[in-house]
Amino acid sequence: RTKVVNNLSRNMMISDRTQAALYQGIKYVETEFEGAKADGVTQLVGGEVRHDVTKKLDLGLHGAWTSGDASGTDKWSFGPSIGYTPKENVWVSVGWNASGFEDEDFDAARHTQKGPYIKLRAKLDQTSAKGLFKALGLTGG
Repeated sequence: RTKVVNNLSRNMMISDRTQAALYQGIKYVETEFEGAKADGVTQLVGGEVRHDVTKKLDLGLHGAWTSGDASGTDKWSFGPSIGYTPKENVWVSVGWNASGFEDEDFDAARHTQKGPYIKLRAKLDQTSAKGLFKALGLTGG
């Protein structure tokens, strides 16, 4: 089985409090099973808009579409989310996909499955990592 996957994402600020993200993914798969060969291309296109309600609270709406040429299927994922920033460089989001799909190659970058989900994002640099390690008791200082 041979698989090639590529993802591209673009993020832009629409205003001081609103940002948008567009993303695209493409996957080529070639496989052989019991002497029969098959190949196909799957595409993923999507986007998200987030608006800061306050400095700590934001609302989002996202959607994604995937299509496979070999299967001839189209699937959609879409829904709202709410994000919270408890402290600088930490963001937690809770969302819900009204419709969804699964794709093991695109799931790592996007939450496309139907139902609820939680995202956590933290920025770690030498200063914040040092503080984290100290808080966990993993350093002597």
